[in-house]
Amino acid sequence: MNKDVSKQFEEIKKSLGKAKNILVASHENPDVDALGSMLALGSALKKINKKTFLYSPDRLADYLYFLPGINEIITDVPPPENIDFIFCLDYGDFQRLKLSENFSEKKIITIDHHLESGQRGFIKIVEPGYSSTSEIIYLLIDHLEIGMDKEIASCLLAGILYDTGGLKHISTSSQTLKIVSE
Repeated sequence: MNKDVSKQFEEIKKSLGKAKNILVASHENPDVDALGSMLALGSALKKINKKTFLYSPDRLADYLYFLPGINEIITDVPPPENIDFIFCLDYGDFQRLKLSENFSEKKIITIDHHLESGQRGFIKIVEPGYSSTSEIIYLLIDHLEIGMDKEIASCLLAGILYDTGGLKHISTSSQTLKIVSE
């Protein structure tokens, strides 16, 4: 993990200390990486006693219902005043989230492996060198020292496998393989 990402993880850790209600959102027509990273992060945040809302703007495709916790995803966003932070994951461009522009930039934390192109937030981890957003979420959960469980691991593994074409794409690194083995 590079030093800049590690510093941003520390900023997230400090910000989480005072947060109670957290929205975790991903893009329209979500794929397995979008949902796997969202579900894993949501589950991890619950383990540290944060109330989480998992949001997708669209109805989910039937093939995605194998992911643990998928029934907790909502399609209506809670009002901005009820949310302390929003984790925006794997979206590329903010408009793909279909979130209200009323959310303050000071509430948005972006984690994405796509090229920089319209992501927002007071913390922006936009790292195209990683195989998937799920890989970055694994590193964040590890940095926060939140224990891995079967549900979190299943969601992260599904996201990584999906975005790497079963570990065949060029974005698969030795770090990706180490994370998958763990």
